[in-house]
Parts: sequence; C-alpha cells; structure tokens
Amino acid sequence: TLVLAAFSSHSACKFPILKLYQEKKWLPEKDYTVIYSGSQRRSIKDVVEGQAPAVAVANDLVKRMAERDKLDLTKVRSIYKSETLPPAVWGVSHAMPKPIREAILQAFLDYSFPPEMKKAYATANQTKFVKIDYKNDPLWKFVRDCDQALNALCQKK
Repeated sequence: TLVLAAFSSHSACKFPILKLYQEKKWLPEKDYTVIYSGSQRRSIKDVVEGQAPAVAVANDLVKRMAERDKLDLTKVRSIYKSETLPPAVWGVSHAMPKPIREAILQAFLDYSFPPEMKKAYATANQTKFVKIDYKNDPLWKFVRDCDQALNALCQKK
C-alpha cells in the first residue's frame, strides 16, 4: 500500500507512480494499492503515527513539519529522494486582461514573507515569490517530462 496525497501533486503522486513503473514495471491498483490522503501533511502524520506503511511526500515539507509539529522522524525512513521538484506555484490565465495579469504578478513579486514564513521555508530556499517561465525554466523540464511520460503510460492502459 502506498499513500499518495492528490493526483495534482507531482512529488506526492505523479512522480512516484511514474518512478515505480519505470523502475519496477509496477502499476497502481495492479501491483500495489493506492490510498489518497488528500494532503501531504496528512500523509506525513499518518506514516509517523504508524497509520500508513509508505507515503510519497516532498522532502522539504517533511523537514518543515518535523520542526514545526515536533514530529519524531526516528520512526520513519526515507527510501527514495527524487530530483528537486519546483515548489507550489500561482498562475493566471493567459486570457486574463494584461493589466490585471501584470498587477497580480507584481503583487506576488512585491510580497514580503512574514518572519515565520521565511523561517519555515528557509530550508528549501523558498523565501519569496519569483517569476518563472514554465516552458523554458530547466527546473520545470523535469515536471514537463514527468507529465509527458505519465500521459504516455496512461495511454497504454
């Protein structure tokens, strides 16, 4: 059994499914059971509390939760560490009027994280919002490749 957060998450669903197929040829619900927790935080708590045998979550989130929630990580072990995945993002539709789109972007870029957020996200070097180009950013190539491979896998079924 593998606990995944939600299918929209690369680190807590898409990438683990793809990796298990690429390395073991295992398919969900055929070779292992999947349970969806709804959130990575819930998955982490479940594995620490012994309620889940295995979970897929972002490493930086585990570190933040361990510090904030005083989780005892001696009860769990990491069995795989992937490439760094991009953090959560905010986006707007390309169809949105340009002045509104630009104002939203500027508001994010000007936003200053409060001290507690800066501290929480410092370990992942995520202390401010930054502009990215999904099509050209090298960090997002990993995500695009993952989505493309997962789509191809789904077409095989």
